[in-house]
Amino acid sequence: MSSTRWNNRSLVFGWVLGVGIAGCSNSESGAEPASAGGAAGATGAPACPERLELRVGEFREEDQALDLLEAGDPLHLWNAPQGGFVVTVGAEVRGLLTSIVDIEARLLDPETGTLVKDDVRTIVMKPIVDDPAWMSPDIRSRSQVAHIAMCPDTERNLLDEDFLLEIEIQEHESDCRGIGVARVPVVPRCLHEDSAERAYCECQCGPLAASGCSR
Repeated sequence: MSSTRWNNRSLVFGWVLGVGIAGCSNSESGAEPASAGGAAGATGAPACPERLELRVGEFREEDQALDLLEAGDPLHLWNAPQGGFVVTVGAEVRGLLTSIVDIEARLLDPETGTLVKDDVRTIVMKPIVDDPAWMSPDIRSRSQVAHIAMCPDTERNLLDEDFLLEIEIQEHESDCRGIGVARVPVVPRCLHEDSAERAYCECQCGPLAASGCSR
């Protein structure tokens, strides 16, 4: 990615509570899934959690903790190595019984709940050193968070518009198959420090994308 991709900014603290069950999720409908009682595990094994709790965050830099997102926060559009622009997002999770999870990140229309963009992948989670009850994506690698491909997009303007960012986490290999879902309103923005890179991003991700952009 461009050198402007990785820079240090102050962390945005806050958290969104994810709701989930050990079973199916109806997150795509926008409804909160009902909570089922935790099932007792085998003798000596931990009981299945009633739900997974999620704190939605944005990945900025390798070996740097997720920037936790609050309602209305900007979602950074980054230069992707293969071209175009992406957002890199994930979640800190409490209640996991396994370190391997499936993550799906969805960008939704806030009025209709319609899916606009998404990314699905399997990632590795690690306990947070200062708060081991919670686990975070393995922040040593940017591959361990969702990368939602955003721009260019000739069908709609994605820049400076309100969207819902929805993160769903499901345990990949576990008897519980715990699920957690959380949403937070966000606004995708080009926040590059370099003015030329920022202008190119604004063209690629704004209403002029259909007419072509040049650096």
